[in-house]
Amino acid sequence: MYPELIHLDSIILRSYGLLIALAIAISFATGLILFRKQGLPLEEGLRSGLFMLFGAVAGARLMYVFMHWDRFATGLDSILKISGGGMIYWGGVTGCVLALWIYSGIRSSYFWRLGDTWAPAAAFGIAVGWIGCLLAGCCYGLPTNGPLAITFHDTASLAPVGTPLYPTQVYYVMAEVTIICVVLWLRDRKKFEGQVFLWYLILEANASLLVERYRGDFRGQVFGMNMSPGQFLATLILIGAVIALLIKARNKLPRKTPSN
Repeated sequence: MYPELIHLDSIILRSYGLLIALAIAISFATGLILFRKQGLPLEEGLRSGLFMLFGAVAGARLMYVFMHWDRFATGLDSILKISGGGMIYWGGVTGCVLALWIYSGIRSSYFWRLGDTWAPAAAFGIAVGWIGCLLAGCCYGLPTNGPLAITFHDTASLAPVGTPLYPTQVYYVMAEVTIICVVLWLRDRKKFEGQVFLWYLILEANASLLVERYRGDFRGQVFGMNMSPGQFLATLILIGAVIALLIKARNKLPRKTPSN
């Protein structure tokens, strides 16, 4: 695709870095709009958003570095250079959730309310981020001769050049648009705090587990199993989110009073 939008001597504007910056801006703008609609202080949105942003970037990058340590062992300064790619999505999700939990002071009710507010905003940002992956060529798919295959030609791309591949980045974007529609629909119909956030995590995990079956890039293995770290984390988060949703839904049901 177009991994480098501008390349003038030593000045390089990478599409991945630009789209990630745009994704963050869109996510923040959407989140602040939702905070205002719910009557929450905008200052609270800015503080919690920045806290989550730090957790997401740190988690996504650290997991990538951990899985590709051989690339960074000789030069640790390159760990901070993320404009050209090199972030693992579920590391970011895990870092973001942990950051939100810490920010909320481990107060469960406040944690769920913030999660409900930020979930649609996060989905908007992630959709744009996947477009950045498409342009950079990361998160590419397995080889295929199917009608939907895409082929990368730029040698600066992170994907194999000249080979038709499953358009996994496009699949991710389509899944994210679907998730956006669902969480926005659910936002005004939720029955308890945390319902939107938990459904968001469930949908994200399912989408990730489905699309990752068509990924062709090496993502490492966990405990010798045929499972990438992203799939492992997605599975854990899916199980945890389903259990939490069932517990909260059960607690919301009206209790029967004993008859005399």
